[in-house]
Amino acid sequence: MAHWSDYSLRGWLSFLAFMHIGLCLRSFFDPNFLFGKIFHTTIHKEMVFVHYFGCYSIIQAFILIQSAIHLYVLPLQTITIFLLIVFITLIMVESFYYCTLDLYGATLLPFMMSVISLIWLILFHFIWKPWLHVEINEDIVKSCLLHPGHHQGHHHNKRHKSNHHHHHQYSDRMSISSSSITNHRYGKIHSD
Repeated sequence: MAHWSDYSLRGWLSFLAFMHIGLCLRSFFDPNFLFGKIFHTTIHKEMVFVHYFGCYSIIQAFILIQSAIHLYVLPLQTITIFLLIVFITLIMVESFYYCTLDLYGATLLPFMMSVISLIWLILFHFIWKPWLHVEINEDIVKSCLLHPGHHQGHHHNKRHKSNHHHHHQYSDRMSISSSSITNHRYGKIHSD
């Protein structure tokens, strides 16, 4: 049974997410929203925008670093793919629809790198699927990335109970690998 804080925290984070979606929509459809209803100043408007873009960039960097470390954690990779799509869409809309930036130099390089990264991630997770060729022990290690130590006691108990039968050890590893990787409590890790 889930703890009471599970549902309350999920509800709170969902509410916060919808609030930020509303802020995003108002930013695009209400030209006076940012500087008329949030920031009550007419001084250094450009600096405020730069600061917001800087915060967005550091969030993007953090997610990309986590994606590089936990390459097989599917929910995290889905977030990374979505992040890249949003960034690419932003650059294209601002370049071709709003005409607020020129797609060259300092803009073209991160745009092209994001496009390459997006294609690479899609190929990796949906076409190449390299985890199909990974040994069982590495799958177990990858299943522990979401919560280190979560399955260590479970593995130890399995091995201890069947330490007289090597064949059972291998079958236990198979069952641990398939169940913990496919239906992990903290998110799905590839196991197709």
